[in-house]
Amino acid sequence: MKIITQFSILLLILGLVFAPAMSYASSAPASSTPAESTLSKKELRVQKLEARKQQILEKRLGKIEKLLEKKATKHIARPKASSDKWKPAVLLWGAALLLTIVGAVITVGTAGTGIGIGFLFSLLAGLAWLAGTVFWIWFLIEVLG
Repeated sequence: MKIITQFSILLLILGLVFAPAMSYASSAPASSTPAESTLSKKELRVQKLEARKQQILEKRLGKIEKLLEKKATKHIARPKASSDKWKPAVLLWGAALLLTIVGAVITVGTAGTGIGIGFLFSLLAGLAWLAGTVFWIWFLIEVLG
């Protein structure tokens, strides 16, 4: 969607840049005779000024095109994720699953006498789930940035 927006901005800029140039071209006479080929100093100056304006506009357009290309490639070519960045999230989720199972087994297996220890394991499991999720979100922000 961003590329389409950038392309429409480029077309708008092209329209703004070349609209004055098109109006100059349309105001030129359709045919010129040899007598009209000699231009006065004022006409030569105006012609040089128009040529200079055209060069400036083309230069600006080139800079804008480079900027849009840079932005387009930035959004298309995403950097590959490092294999080390997602490992803490997966390890913490694995530890959380293990702590949840151990806490449930202790709570149920002791018939209520090990509720404190089971609660402690469940609390640690909840913290591990939370930390794993935070690491995963951090990883996604770095990759998709």
